[in-house]
Amino acid sequence: MIRALLRRLRRVPMVRGRDGELVLQRVKLYRDIRSDGATFRGSDDAPGGTVDYILDLFPPDAFRDASVLDLGSAGGAVCFEAARRACREAIGVEIETRRIRGAWAIQRRLRCRTVRFHQQDLYRYLERRTGEAYDIVFALNILHHFSHPVPLLAKLGRASRDYLCIETPDDARATAFREYGPLLRDIEAADLVTDVPGYFAYLKALHWEIVAERESEHAKLFELANVTRRRVSLLRRRTALPDRATRWREMGLFLEHRSRVREAVLRDPHRLIWADAAQLLDHLRRMAPNTPVNYLLLGPRASGKSHAFDRLPPRHKPRYNPKIFKFPNADGQHGLERHLRPSAHEAERFAEVLVSTSDDPRTHVSLDQLLHTLRGRSVVCLLVYCDAREHFDRLYDREAAAWGTPSEDIWIDLSMRFDYRPWIEAFRRHQIPYVIIHPEKGDRDAFA
Repeated sequence: MIRALLRRLRRVPMVRGRDGELVLQRVKLYRDIRSDGATFRGSDDAPGGTVDYILDLFPPDAFRDASVLDLGSAGGAVCFEAARRACREAIGVEIETRRIRGAWAIQRRLRCRTVRFHQQDLYRYLERRTGEAYDIVFALNILHHFSHPVPLLAKLGRASRDYLCIETPDDARATAFREYGPLLRDIEAADLVTDVPGYFAYLKALHWEIVAERESEHAKLFELANVTRRRVSLLRRRTALPDRATRWREMGLFLEHRSRVREAVLRDPHRLIWADAAQLLDHLRRMAPNTPVNYLLLGPRASGKSHAFDRLPPRHKPRYNPKIFKFPNADGQHGLERHLRPSAHEAERFAEVLVSTSDDPRTHVSLDQLLHTLRGRSVVCLLVYCDAREHFDRLYDREAAAWGTPSEDIWIDLSMRFDYRPWIEAFRRHQIPYVIIHPEKGDRDAFA
């Protein structure tokens, strides 16, 4: 029954237009599609618009044997043209039925097996295919429709091995745009990117740089084109790590956000300047004098958890595994569930837990996962804090050490935009004891 329904959806009447064009009725392709001597356009389209001005930005033979992903593919013009240029595979993702019906009809007519189309929300498509990568990724005229584009930008930056091609209005703040975004607003509260320069500043933090640009052609054919002009930009993944000073300048996108986080941390009544392990342990014993508890050292990458853990006496470290990342953890042990069952001989032991920002919880442990696991447990959470410059220096050293290996992407953006405030608010709301600590003795003056 489902296959029959799909066949009906894909059955689109075609009529001959002028100059031998095949016109698909009740379909909007946005651009003409050419293949094997045939030219297709939708009945709602003006003739003559192609994607040549976009694909011609690429070097010769860039598409040969390449894998291509087009997000918001509409009628599939990019995918069919990539196939014409000898790509290995081209995948289009489009959610609107009126657009993708045309792509299916043309694919069936041409019997093109190189091209495939999925009717799906593009963010959901990327979310369910975390870890998959394509040689070339297109995001044409979609970014400005999202009120909170950071999660989508992050997934775009990691979905491509080589090239990323973006088309967007010069001014994405026009009130006519930004009609999508409730889903992304729920998972990314911090609105770090609000305009087109912000898009590229964020992608630069993910090691992308612009290699070619041009003004969009046939702008009159684009919806809302009367609001602002549009531009297409071709980005390529960097082949070398920038020097430390350059990389720090690229972090400017996050510094205002981190400044607000720092102000909230400094005002928190449960912060502790940690001078030595004995001071920390005495403080924790006063918090829970008669109840056996376990402790969690929480924080993003390179925040100082391992350094703090190493300074603890051996009897305060779990014997099975100090670093517990998953449910269960990667070593097949029982992870947090095991650690958070305090007994007389396991009480007052610490475990490190690497936490992630909420837009990509599969990185390690999300806030919701942690709260679910802590329910009914005797535990004290220690959020390990470090300021932005200190955090960046540690991240850069790790990045420099790993550059050029399969693990070169240490997600510096996730760490730099980590926000302690939602975690603190959740601990208060669920009455979970917590302390904010800074384990670096030399930085105590920062808290004065």
